Amino acid sequence: MDTIDNVNISASEPVVFFTGAGISADDCGLPTYRGTNGIYSTNVATPLHRDNAQPERVHTVWNHVDSILRAGRGPGSAHIAIAQFAASAAPVTVVTQNIDGYHERAFRDCGVDAPVWALHGSAHTAACLRPECGTLFTPATRRNSEGAPLCPSCQAVSRPRVVLFDERLNPEVLAGAQQAMQRAWTVVVVGTSCEVFPAAHLVYQAVDAGAKVVWVNPLPAPASLVDACRGNQLVQLHGSADTVVPEILHRHLNDAVDR
Repeated sequence: MDTIDNVNISASEPVVFFTGAGISADDCGLPTYRGTNGIYSTNVATPLHRDNAQPERVHTVWNHVDSILRAGRGPGSAHIAIAQFAASAAPVTVVTQNIDGYHERAFRDCGVDAPVWALHGSAHTAACLRPECGTLFTPATRRNSEGAPLCPSCQAVSRPRVVLFDERLNPEVLAGAQQAMQRAWTVVVVGTSCEVFPAAHLVYQAVDAGAKVVWVNPLPAPASLVDACRGNQLVQLHGSADTVVPEILHRHLNDAVDR
């Protein structure tokens, strides 16, 4: 099995952190989806479809988003370690499937101005469902009887600005993420099964462009990714993101200081 000694991340070469629910699990208190004891793998919940964003059903989406915001404890050790690594002037980009906003918050707390491409949107932004309005706002506003925030401009019901199943990713966000992946020397895949497409395609695009891959997950990388990485370097580190990611990045920061 690979060890941290097998990881070689340069603070001068572009690195992308591609993250999923596992990075927000332990320290942050949020559930995973497809991992061991994930809410989808144990049938605690089912994926929310775009039909749930209709005005008469959008409260089901808000119930899920609100549960995330209530359960979360803020950025964890892995988020903070990535932000500290970026603060060292390393060329870091984050591409995340998460909607919790913890990467953005960790970057702000560390004074980091680095791109975070949130592929599936943000739980912290609401969008009015009235087509002629479309106001974007923070959902800490008046709500209807079912718990859906009301638009401050027209009082219509809103939806979270997140991507549901069978909805397209934001093209500007996707383009930014693709560009980062094409330039990456190393992609650190953290806390995701790489089973949600089209998001997971980004990792394969990076591999095709010659990137090294560091896999951080309690579970092994899928066989398709292992096969794709032949000819590239793939390091698999099986463990918690909150333990493994800080250890990797603090070691590389210390090595850079020593040199």
